[in-house]
Amino acid sequence: MGNSMNLNVLTFGLFQGLDVGYPMKGIVSERFDDSLINSDQKLSIFQNDEFSINVTVYDDSLQKVDISTGVLSFVVREMEYDRPGKIMIKKTSGDGIEFVDAVNGVFKIDFGYEDTDNMKTSIQYKYKVELTINGKTLTIMSDYFIVRSS
Repeated sequence: MGNSMNLNVLTFGLFQGLDVGYPMKGIVSERFDDSLINSDQKLSIFQNDEFSINVTVYDDSLQKVDISTGVLSFVVREMEYDRPGKIMIKKTSGDGIEFVDAVNGVFKIDFGYEDTDNMKTSIQYKYKVELTINGKTLTIMSDYFIVRSS
């Protein structure tokens, strides 16, 4: 895999009794090159780039969250008139998403050149990362997914 980026995800109240709390805030801990730029939670990538995103999930007391019993999903959709449209990228645990150190809240999302091959730089996309754990589905990351010309 080519480039990579590490993100720390701070969730506010999301894991307290598994009640859905306030929206989370993504914080960039490291950036290895300009292929990925994170402003708040936006992901900006070059079309046909190979890269991975390493994510560590923290609760609101800054403790790493054990996600080992969970299932993760990552979806990128076209936005049509501010409503979700066609799914462009879909990844799940074991199929594009790998638990790196699940007990300590660490997972990785891998992208190949084919993931963005048919995406246009002129179209707006949004992504969402969800964690299903103990029967509850929680959105832990979401925002715009920006595709730039390579």
